Amino acid sequence: MLASHLGHLDPTIRGLELNGANLVIAQELANFIGCEDIDVEMYFPPGVMADQKTLTKAAQEFVPLKRRGQGALTIYPAHAIPEVWADGKPRIFWCTDPEWLPSNRYLRDRYAQGPMPLFSDSHAGGAMSIQLGLARYAGCEPVLYDVIQAPSTTHAEMFRRSFEYLAGRSPCRIVVGGHGIDPEEFVPLTKEEQRFSRRLMGLPEDARIALFMGRLSYHAKADLLPLIDAFAMIAEPGDILVIAGVENVAGYGQMLQDYAASLGIAEQVRIQGQVDLAMRPIYYGAADFFVFPGDTVQEALGQTILEAFACGLPCVTSDWDGFRDLVRDGETGYRVPAHIFPAWQRTSDLSPAVSYIDSHMLIAQTVWIDPKALAEKMAVLLHNPEHCEELGRKAREFVAQSYTWECALKMNLKVWDECIEEACREAPQAREDRRSKAETLGQPVPFMHVLSHYGTSVLDPEETMVSITALGERVLNRSATLKFYDDLLPLLRPELLDAILAASNPEGTLLSVVVAQAARAMPVTVDEITFHAALLAKRGALYVKTLT
Repeated sequence: MLASHLGHLDPTIRGLELNGANLVIAQELANFIGCEDIDVEMYFPPGVMADQKTLTKAAQEFVPLKRRGQGALTIYPAHAIPEVWADGKPRIFWCTDPEWLPSNRYLRDRYAQGPMPLFSDSHAGGAMSIQLGLARYAGCEPVLYDVIQAPSTTHAEMFRRSFEYLAGRSPCRIVVGGHGIDPEEFVPLTKEEQRFSRRLMGLPEDARIALFMGRLSYHAKADLLPLIDAFAMIAEPGDILVIAGVENVAGYGQMLQDYAASLGIAEQVRIQGQVDLAMRPIYYGAADFFVFPGDTVQEALGQTILEAFACGLPCVTSDWDGFRDLVRDGETGYRVPAHIFPAWQRTSDLSPAVSYIDSHMLIAQTVWIDPKALAEKMAVLLHNPEHCEELGRKAREFVAQSYTWECALKMNLKVWDECIEEACREAPQAREDRRSKAETLGQPVPFMHVLSHYGTSVLDPEETMVSITALGERVLNRSATLKFYDDLLPLLRPELLDAILAASNPEGTLLSVVVAQAARAMPVTVDEITFHAALLAKRGALYVKTLT
């Protein structure tokens, strides 16, 4: 896996947004490392690798005790990919989002010497960056052992339609599944435990409570003003609507509270702030049912619906996207019609001019969720406690049978085995054909071609003399050390630095000769030798002089 943040090992590390996608990625990784049949390789940028203290702590906490010391987790700098993948071993290249498929396939096609299916997870749809990634990926020759895993049937259909529009066919397989929850973390509470949860949250113990929990954002989750409208239609004394979550739109929580006040139900609508991870089960436990009138294309499945189900709560949702896979009408909750006005042309045409978040907001504002139907279904659960509890029991059973992390892992392993088998049967010529086209797909930045005019010159190894300095000699005989930036340390080869210094002399040696001698000492590329020589010159261990 290519990763950019240690939060995927430990979600408590600051700097990683605690949204559903990142939490799912972290849980999936924990799921993999907990399986004795899976060894995990992670590749981080040099800057992340530089923070060795945090990296070590995150890695230690990530690997369960039963797997420590067994090589279950190996961490590399991303620049080590060519050497590591040269071993020819079978691997699954697990991608965290289809947005990265073009760059991930470029890396696989260019560097993998062994069978390596791409397996891309997915969490959201409709973003401009995702569509741009799909557009580049769609032009590839199909590799049918590569897979996009969509969390819902509706989301899978989005990929099929995108590829059909872009290329008339899909460049990979598309499967449904892979997400889940831990049914031991999210559990139904007893009546006494529910009362305790309500006291903890400052809620009346005898109230009837509907809960929405998620990011407060009409761009990326749900327009909650219609929810308050619907609640106002049917709220009786003792009914409470709790809306909990971090504000992704500043001031949105206060707007909702003010709107509830304008409808005369200010005391019955409680706006809570950000909910800590450990507190989520408490919030579910305090509620009688969950409500999620989703209307944005950002949504793909509804992780909070799974959590609510596991806690024994039925759900009232819109008939929208992945919710259809989860909410069985009249059995685990209710789905309310969500109708789309055909008014997306201008939003589509001008999507390159605005952020994807704004596009999502504009689309969501043309999705009409029947407020009377929403109010009616909420009233059924608010005012029929026995029926509400029965649907909650069925919701818990549904999750336990179909949406645990154990279920997800079994599916992953089955698909991975199939993909590895297919990859092993690939003809060598097909692999070489992909390698020859990789650079076009990956679009690596040709830094030397486009930026070499920035400096005085580009050094010609046949016209450049390098001399070991007094500092360099002390470094070579271990009486001095060089200070390198932490970001460079994961990429340094101390033995290569020694080989370069040993090949140089105080009177001067052609850079080409130094490179040749170092190459004989170590099996590395000319580019890597030259890179290390540059670092030695930068730190004063080598002096450079051009002959022209």
